Order: sequence, then C-alpha cells, then structure tokens
Amino acid sequence: MHEQAYVNKIIEVAKEQGDVVEVKIEVGDLAPVPAEHLVEAIKTVEADWKVDIIEKRATITCDCGYEGNPLITERTHDTVIYECPRCNNKMPEIIEGNDIILKEVEVKEEYTEEADGVEEDVSGDAGKNNQD
Repeated sequence: MHEQAYVNKIIEVAKEQGDVVEVKIEVGDLAPVPAEHLVEAIKTVEADWKVDIIEKRATITCDCGYEGNPLITERTHDTVIYECPRCNNKMPEIIEGNDIILKEVEVKEEYTEEADGVEEDVSGDAGKNNQD
C-alpha cells in the first residue's frame, strides 16, 4: 500500500494542530498517489474527518521549448507516465504538480491555515523521479 506513508504523515501533521475536523490536501497531476486513493486511505484510518482535495495542474518544461501541462499517457495505482505534448519527449522536467501538500487543517477549537505554518509537503523525495 504505497499511499500509506503519505497518509501517516498527513495524519501526524494534522493531529499536531488539535482535534481534527477537516483537512485540505493539494494533489498534483503527477503526484505518485491518485487523489481518490489518498482520500480512501485517510478515511479508513480517520473516518470522521472531512477530506477535501485541491487538484493542482502539473507544469513541465521541455528541451523543445515547450512549457505547460504534460500529456499524461497512463496512470496506474502508483505510476504516472507522461510526456511533452509537443515533441513526445518522455523525460521533460517537472516544474510543479508532482507533490502532495497538506494545505489546511480545521480543528474543533480553532481554524488553522497555511499562514500559521500548517502547510506541509508530505511528498518527501517521492515524485522527484519522473517515471518510477
């Protein structure tokens, strides 16, 4: 269960804020775990939490001069295969959109936002490689 490491980190960081009611998580197009798998795994552990997903479009840059959204050719449980839509280069550089970021945590006593230091990139080194 590849997503469990991300889920554990999200839960750990969220619980540091207090009695959690809701979490908002930004998931990039090229994140190593699909958003729906992340939600399902979190709800398995923390059934009472509301989990909102913010989808983040990925941006790539390519040697051909293209900068924009990648062409995602295949997505499986833990793999995303993508390429430059202009030249079909299989190894464009990712600018953004491969992360899983805990953006906000709502707790029973108070509401904590990213400005309060809650924003946490839970991706670690995962997603740094183009196509694992």
